[in-house]
Amino acid sequence: MELNNLSSQSVYQVHENKARLYHVPSHGRLGEMYSCLKSYRPLATRKVKKEGEGKSGTITLALGTYEIYLSVARGEAYGMVLEKYKSDGSLEWRTGPSAVNCDLNLLKKEK
Repeated sequence: MELNNLSSQSVYQVHENKARLYHVPSHGRLGEMYSCLKSYRPLATRKVKKEGEGKSGTITLALGTYEIYLSVARGEAYGMVLEKYKSDGSLEWRTGPSAVNCDLNLLKKEK
């Protein structure tokens, strides 16, 4: 996966409504979230959080020409898809879904 073109210093943006829903900053650096996302696994190993507080749904991290789509359960991302867009805004490529287990609060922790 092309996560190597991103870093903990990469700046993301999240739609204001999603930021409020998940209690995360609407923009900032990936920080510790980047380290967690790099530990992605095959989808067959996905573990969805079944207990705890927090909302479930999806959230998109926009990072320039990249977008990271996260599936979320109880405040933890459990699935990820990475997309890259061309300069004209058209989709260049999309990865298949991968499993992750990343607390959304990691977006509040910059390195």
